[in-house]
Amino acid sequence: MDFGGSAWLWDHIGDGYDVTLLNNFPQTNAGKYQMIVGDACHAPLASKSYDIAFSNSVIEHVGDWDAQKHFADEMQRVGKVVFCQTPNRWFPVDPHSLTPFIHWLPQRLQSRWLFRALGVRFWFSHTPAELEPAQMLSKRKMQKLFPAPDYEIVTEYAFGLPKSFIALTSNRL
Repeated sequence: MDFGGSAWLWDHIGDGYDVTLLNNFPQTNAGKYQMIVGDACHAPLASKSYDIAFSNSVIEHVGDWDAQKHFADEMQRVGKVVFCQTPNRWFPVDPHSLTPFIHWLPQRLQSRWLFRALGVRFWFSHTPAELEPAQMLSKRKMQKLFPAPDYEIVTEYAFGLPKSFIALTSNRL
């Protein structure tokens, strides 16, 4: 179960995966994969109904801390194993806008206008959803959402700096 995903990632990974996408945007490209339209913070799925609950850079887009908590809880409820990746709030470049430091501003100062004006990525193309400021997470917050000993937080690095975090189930299949 890919929480918030689209066919793009799975098409680039290659064949051989039986993937179901859960997305609240009905226009999402599901390609050859099954798609369920629904809210990942309140997933319309049975507990432990999927071998893997997967999410790549989605949790920072679901809303405030309470919504992120619901999203993490649903991943843990639905999947036997969890893989949840998110960008590091403290990495100097916002991966959404490709602009340094914009995501360090207080949330009330971040706006669609600011992302559109300063975000290098948005000079070329954008969708309204991409212009929404993301609530990026620190490692400490990821550890609160996915606590030890059931989960470990793995750090991904770029240019020697911690770029993103992945919450993984400690006892994998």
